[in-house]
Amino acid sequence: MSRGSPDFSGHTVKTTGAALEDMADLAVRLGSIVEYDRRGDVVIADDFEAPVLKWNVNADGAGTAILDSTSVKLGSQAVKLTAVVGEDNETAIYKDLYTLTSRRMGVEVSFSNFPRDAELFIYIYHYDGTYKYQAEARFNHVDERLRVRDSDGTLPVIAEDLIFPIANFCFIPFKLVVDFSTEQYVRILLGNTEYDVSAYGSYKEVDATSVRDTIQVRLRNRSDSVAANVWLDSLILTQNEP
Repeated sequence: MSRGSPDFSGHTVKTTGAALEDMADLAVRLGSIVEYDRRGDVVIADDFEAPVLKWNVNADGAGTAILDSTSVKLGSQAVKLTAVVGEDNETAIYKDLYTLTSRRMGVEVSFSNFPRDAELFIYIYHYDGTYKYQAEARFNHVDERLRVRDSDGTLPVIAEDLIFPIANFCFIPFKLVVDFSTEQYVRILLGNTEYDVSAYGSYKEVDATSVRDTIQVRLRNRSDSVAANVWLDSLILTQNEP
């Protein structure tokens, strides 16, 4: 392989090793969790390695969100969501932030052991004191479809026939990007595929909640016989997405 940098650069050609000019790649090599989609400016990058879960929890019944080491992507633990037995029972983690400067935002999370009878959601909300702006991406493993919540409240199908492995330590990345300044979606990434969803508008409704942004990842059970579990790791919030 060739080594060093092009002749016109100011770097000396190396006899061993190779030059590295991508600082994002350097960060990943040094342990950054921002390794899947490196676009956007990182606001939050949570690897769930802290001794406490730094997220609010909203759960039906005895549903839980706990730090657990059964299946991890990086480090020694991830967050395990459990939605109790019963169709439409849910467990979610969420965080409120004072509103970001950029309205072009992204949320990424990686999931493992996602069951065939459940749904996983990413939500991004922006409240301006008068309206709530909502971006929603949902992956339903029951019908194997990826959907968004459109501006009219419908749920158009973005992709179908999506089946992912259910195995410890096998994490699937999932990212939603929206531009609330135009009230349009930008893209969704799921697994090794990127979907252009710029033809769809984000949902909007009257809401007097004080100015803030909220991000949420939610698990919904679709079974009346067993609880649903999923392991989440590497949860990232970005702004200034291209």
